[in-house]
Amino acid sequence: MIGTPKGENPMSIDNWKRRYTVREFDKNFIPKKEDIDYLLEVTKYIPTQESRELTFWLALGPEDQAFKTWLFENVHYIQQPNGNFEHMYAVASAPWVFTNCTLASDFEYEAFKMQGMQAGILMSEALQLGLDVSTIGCIDDSFHMSTEKQMEFKRMAFEYFGDDAFADYGVTSLDNYFKPSLSVCIGKGLPYKQGEKPSDFFDERGGKRVHLGPKEKRSKNGMIFPKNRR
Repeated sequence: MIGTPKGENPMSIDNWKRRYTVREFDKNFIPKKEDIDYLLEVTKYIPTQESRELTFWLALGPEDQAFKTWLFENVHYIQQPNGNFEHMYAVASAPWVFTNCTLASDFEYEAFKMQGMQAGILMSEALQLGLDVSTIGCIDDSFHMSTEKQMEFKRMAFEYFGDDAFADYGVTSLDNYFKPSLSVCIGKGLPYKQGEKPSDFFDERGGKRVHLGPKEKRSKNGMIFPKNRR
């Protein structure tokens, strides 16, 4: 079966137990072509919301570093309450990044539900392939409010993928609405930066402030059972 390592149980919980939110990927590790081909094939069969095409994915590989770096610098970052910026270095360091774009501003709520389902499936399949994953949904409000940055993103997408690549989704010109909203980063993760206090986990990559320390694990199961089965 494509995508299932020989001799391994594809339903092994160990693949999930080893999961962590990767902050920085090993740039010397490139996933096998057949693994990426499998993930691209999977996207054809992922469910949609209300049977509508409300999103699409941009597949950015090792040769698309300039695009990934632009996302790292201009899209996937946040401003913290103390005024400091934090850029998500996983986007720039991952060999493969799948960036989801929403298509319709009047259906964004449904689009967000759809992208969540799709991102979860991509993450799950990548983990079963033995790869590490980071899902990045952090986007600063300044990008959402900047028509200039959004137009620059669309120009880059047209340049990289060809202006005819989006026709099936009703996007035929830069005047059509679409913008990035979430990225799934895939590769081989590096260990977390060690430290004793919060400031120890920050570093600089590409002239930007980044967090390379651990992300706190959820403390609850997230699933509630009826009282007679607890």
